Amino acid sequence: MTDIIEFDDNTHAANLKAILEVLKLDGVKMIEINYSGSGDEGQTDGVTLQPDNIVCTKTINIQRRIHYNKPETTTVAVPINEILDEIGWDIVDSSIHTGFHNGDGGGGVIKIDVETGKSTLSHYDTIMSTQDCEDIVFALPDA
Repeated sequence: MTDIIEFDDNTHAANLKAILEVLKLDGVKMIEINYSGSGDEGQTDGVTLQPDNIVCTKTINIQRRIHYNKPETTTVAVPINEILDEIGWDIVDSSIHTGFHNGDGGGGVIKIDVETGKSTLSHYDTIMSTQDCEDIVFALPDA
């Protein structure tokens, strides 16, 4: 089954398409965006471009909302890694794993195939468990 991620900000879809075109020309095959969180905090942990951990220092002109709750956008130049970080967080926040950062937390990786645009989100939840141990009978020392 394939879930469709609906971006909260529709400009992300157009921005991602433009980024994929630029990265294809640079020989990038895969984008990996790691994320994690716990204790009510969550964040992306970095963007890796494959093969060979390519470092992308390019800037791209993208559409960005002027204000988070208004539809108007403006064109700004942003480093590709920065906008991928934002897009990654939006994917995590829009996915079925919302709330992963609460309690013991969780994390995962988003992989985006640059050629096809196919994306995969691999997620884990951190679960704290307890295990009962056998009772130990002991005597207190004399006072």
